[in-house]
Amino acid sequence: MATLVNITGLSPKAKRLIAALAIFCAVAFATPVALAANCKDPVTQTDMNICAAEAFKKADKKLNAIYQKALKKQRAADASRVEDFKNIQRAWLKYRDLHCGHASAVYEGGSMQPMVRSACMEELTKQRIEVIPNLFGEWE
Repeated sequence: MATLVNITGLSPKAKRLIAALAIFCAVAFATPVALAANCKDPVTQTDMNICAAEAFKKADKKLNAIYQKALKKQRAADASRVEDFKNIQRAWLKYRDLHCGHASAVYEGGSMQPMVRSACMEELTKQRIEVIPNLFGEWE
């Protein structure tokens, strides 16, 4: 086997520099590139996991927009209850996360656990998107 670099004659400082450069290159070039999953017809479990996570992110983004709108409405209607509304939302988020963690725990260590957790998070998030506007008399 051929030796690519002979470092026996180098100073300790030069050896450390080469080692640091090797580590940097290994980390910089080993970063995985996320491939776009086919979410219209996912085939592999990895694709299903990615698609479920993306669906949850989309629902969560919509929930955040609804929540911001609700905060504005709450401030306009009764500013003294804004903290209550924030605490309710924080409690709901904690419930959602704990509930979905528990619901997916049966698949702990399995390849489908992320999909089950994301699907649960998406479903509860979509439900919350429907509930928040009902807390206010006039939404639009």
